[in-house]
Order: sequence, then structure tokens, then C-alpha cells
Amino acid sequence: MGKSRYTDEFKKEAVTQIVERGYSVREVGERLGVSTHSLYKWLKAAPRNPKSIKAEQQMSAQEKEIQRPQSELRRVTEERDILKKAAAFFANLKVHRSGIYAWLNKPKSARQIEDERILKQIKHFWDESDKVYGSPRIFEDLRESGEVCGLNRVARIMRENKIQAEIGLKMRRYK
Repeated sequence: MGKSRYTDEFKKEAVTQIVERGYSVREVGERLGVSTHSLYKWLKAAPRNPKSIKAEQQMSAQEKEIQRPQSELRRVTEERDILKKAAAFFANLKVHRSGIYAWLNKPKSARQIEDERILKQIKHFWDESDKVYGSPRIFEDLRESGEVCGLNRVARIMRENKIQAEIGLKMRRYK
């Protein structure tokens, strides 16, 4: 299994989203499916315009205040354009708008409802452990409480909801 390769155009667009449009590196990484390490590497390799650096340093607070709504407007305009492109994409697939909305508004499945119920218990046990327990220990707690589910299901639910074990107190082991 080889590394995924990205085109130069893709890298430039990712850097543009961070530098010019004001998105955070983490946000762009999640949206594009790229590691933050790669994005920082691309940012470092990207040529910087020395004039823009000086202008940025000399900008007054008032100019910065004016620039904030302008960057927000650019961001909203970009999101609107993305939605237009998505609408055109679905039109090419001959998917009707009503079908998309029906899919978006469909009722939750039995599995989704069950996952939400288990998620509440997972959050309870995770908070109870001071956010130190990972999926194996949470799974054991669920089993002890009478819940019937698998370890992989617990791990998946925790991963989807960004619940991770935080590093707890490290005790020194004596020999």
C-alpha cells in the first residue's frame, strides 16, 4: 500500500484555503482528508510574497477590523459556489432535488438509535473515568452494566464522536 500522492494544484488550493481564506489547518485537513503534518509542510514550501508580509505587519487595527468581514464574505461566497457545483454534479447524475432532501430527512434507523443510546452510556463511563479510559475499558464497563455490544462497535462509536482516552496519571513502577 503506497502513500497517496497529491497534485501540485491540489496542494496550492489547500494552502490558499489556509493563507488567503482564513481556514485553520485542522479544519482544512479534516475537510480534504489530509494530515495536518502534510499541510504544514506544504505551507512551509509555498512561496511567500514579501510585500504581503510587510503589509500585514503594518496594518492598523481598524484595517484589520474591516478585513475580517471581507474574509468572512469570501468564505461564505466560496461555500455558496461549492453548493452550486454540488447541485450541478447531482444534476449530471440525474438525481432530483426532492430525492436529496428525502435522503437528508429520512428517519433514523434502528442501529442509529441504538448507537445513540450506547453513546450516552459511553460518555457516562468516559466522564466517570476522568476521560482516561479507552475503548477496551469502556467496553468492559458496558459489559459489567449489562449492555450487549461488541468491542469494535464501542471503538467505532468513540471514534466517530472523537472520544479518546487522554493520558492519565503515570505512576512510577518500582522493581
